[in-house]
Amino acid sequence: MQYTYHAYTPAGEEKRGRVDADSVDIARQKLVDKGLYVASMEKTNRATSGGAPPLSVFTRVGKKELALFFRQLSVMLRAGVTIVHALTVLQRQSFGRGMTGVTTYLLSSLESGSSLSESMKESRRFSLYDVSMVASAEESGELDQICCILADQMEKRHAFKAQFITGMIYPAVVTLFSVVVIIILSVFVVPQFAEILGGQEGLPALTRSLMIFSEWMQEYWGAILLGIFGTLFGVPLIKKTREGSYFIDSVALHMPLISKLVRSAVLVQFSRNMSVLLRSGVPLSDGLLTVRDTLGNAVAAQHISTVHEQVITGDSMAETMRTIPRIFPPMLVEMVATGEETGSMDEVLILCSEIYEQQMDQAVKRMNALLEPLLILIIGGLVGYVVIALITGVLSLY
Repeated sequence: MQYTYHAYTPAGEEKRGRVDADSVDIARQKLVDKGLYVASMEKTNRATSGGAPPLSVFTRVGKKELALFFRQLSVMLRAGVTIVHALTVLQRQSFGRGMTGVTTYLLSSLESGSSLSESMKESRRFSLYDVSMVASAEESGELDQICCILADQMEKRHAFKAQFITGMIYPAVVTLFSVVVIIILSVFVVPQFAEILGGQEGLPALTRSLMIFSEWMQEYWGAILLGIFGTLFGVPLIKKTREGSYFIDSVALHMPLISKLVRSAVLVQFSRNMSVLLRSGVPLSDGLLTVRDTLGNAVAAQHISTVHEQVITGDSMAETMRTIPRIFPPMLVEMVATGEETGSMDEVLILCSEIYEQQMDQAVKRMNALLEPLLILIIGGLVGYVVIALITGVLSLY
């Protein structure tokens, strides 16, 4: 249930908003725990409260738009503009239809008495991490700084994704071109040479193997194409299921070339997000749950759940991580242990995020550098195989 409250801070500042709780007593206690003096409280009737209308299911917002939203919101808040005025200004700007709709929703929800974090949560267009960060910032009074941090993180993720996609365009195009060429040669070109050469008797072994491969391709080329496109479209669908996501992420953590990249990406997300949450005053146990849902890796998320279970029972976070070397490398474990001993966990984790971010960039560059010559070698070998097989077959006739 949700309750609308009217309260005051110890300094006499008026506060209005909403709080979720199972009863009015629990809701009142939540506000008292935050240091507020409750003047009045009543149950919110969502149907008649005049709140913001729900967003359309078709309203989509990209990470780039969210980064720009938080960046501009941070600048205006730092300049002393109120949150309502800032959202009004952002609403008028050309963000795109999706972000304009979200901004309109946030503004309407704020005017009806909700806080910014509550409005973000109800909009369902912001991650749990974003909502938790803003909620902690509202309590600490550092909303402008947190919005700036969120913008920085989103911009970094967008830049890395763009770098990765750019690096993969060339290998993807070359691979697709190679598949098309192999199918054309096997289905249309080689059969014509087979008619000229006659039967396979007396032909070199290389030529016979090419003809056998060509016959196989003529029979199954449709199934091969179907398998390729099925994989391209099926993997994203499978990853949406819990079991499928765990299987795909587990395979990615063991694949050559990309395993180190995937692991580094997980470590960057974990260490950076945990650092910011801890610095914002979020308890360690709550921070682990929030970070778990932001990693985008089912295997890592499961291990984070294990760490959380041990932490809430009083065990050391570092010692629990030490038992999961598959995800947490020794350096990170030792750094976390140092942070626990010195009470500077947030500083230690942000340092770790910078280290693993460098490793991630190096992994992307290394992968791109290896893929190009590897693909050229494979394609050159296949073309050379076809040419030599055909030439030796023709020469064997004389």
